[in-house]
Amino acid sequence: MDWIISDELGLTIGHLVGWGAAGAMIIGGIAPYIPQYLQIKKTQDAEGFSLYVCLALLIANTLRILFWFGKRYELPLLIQSIVMNVTMFVMIHLCVSVRKKNQIIRARERIFTAQDDTARWLNERRDSRATTGDTPHRFYGEFWDVPPMFSTSTGVY
Repeated sequence: MDWIISDELGLTIGHLVGWGAAGAMIIGGIAPYIPQYLQIKKTQDAEGFSLYVCLALLIANTLRILFWFGKRYELPLLIQSIVMNVTMFVMIHLCVSVRKKNQIIRARERIFTAQDDTARWLNERRDSRATTGDTPHRFYGEFWDVPPMFSTSTGVY
């Protein structure tokens, strides 16, 4: 049967099956997140979704992308890793924005404090920030804080 398509286009059933399998590999990784995204967006509640899963998948797929530069593997797997990273950033963006909207009482910014010399150093920095306009270190409460932190930790930034 391969000869029927092969004569005209130089295309075989094997090629079509291979492309279909590659497409399924790429899309199959993000398919479970589509209903979750729609449900979180519809209900505006991200309680059941763990950001630790996103973190684990970001690390795994980033390592797989970096490994590709050392030892080339199939292109669909590389594309799947890139698509999964984009999907995880989209899910993180949705969850952070939903959780921020649903926060009843705004938590005050938390600053790490310590005793003795460190506390004195922090107080000096806080006093110097009052004159320079710097802001203290804060936990990541905005989505746009996450990509620079992630890219810096992987050495890409």
